[in-house]
Amino acid sequence: MKMYNKILVTAAILLAGFAGCKKSETGFLSDNVFYRSNPIVAEQGAVTYSAPLEVDGSTAPLKVKLLDVRDKASGKSVIDSFLKEREITTFLGEITSLDTSLEMINKKLAKKMVKPFNVAEIGGRLEFSAATKYLAPGTYEIDLQIDNVKGSRILKNACDIVIKEQ
Repeated sequence: MKMYNKILVTAAILLAGFAGCKKSETGFLSDNVFYRSNPIVAEQGAVTYSAPLEVDGSTAPLKVKLLDVRDKASGKSVIDSFLKEREITTFLGEITSLDTSLEMINKKLAKKMVKPFNVAEIGGRLEFSAATKYLAPGTYEIDLQIDNVKGSRILKNACDIVIKEQ
């Protein structure tokens, strides 16, 4: 009888131990993801970068996708103008003290098609190119989708962008 009780008690302890176990969740996606600087100010025609998203302990890597850009005054989507490639003049190489003539400097310049605005896929850094000279000055708001191993979340009005006239 004692042996039977020992087996019964051991089985009960093991069963209680297994019942108390649960599979740990994979990853974490915070409800508190934001840009530290808000609004982010970019001058027309100037290259500007923001800091990445503050992820509040969310599991890395955090993939970010731009969903919309809206004019804050009218509420209308202007994403097409922010993503349309435009021609700008860019440097092919470094200007050094050996570049002593305008002709030598001009050899290091080229025309290139670039988008005025980009959101970095990893981390969500906002990137403004010299093609912002083609954007109308004003205040805009953006919507983002963020994803990681835990899941996905939509950030409506993630931040304001101010395009300042040069």
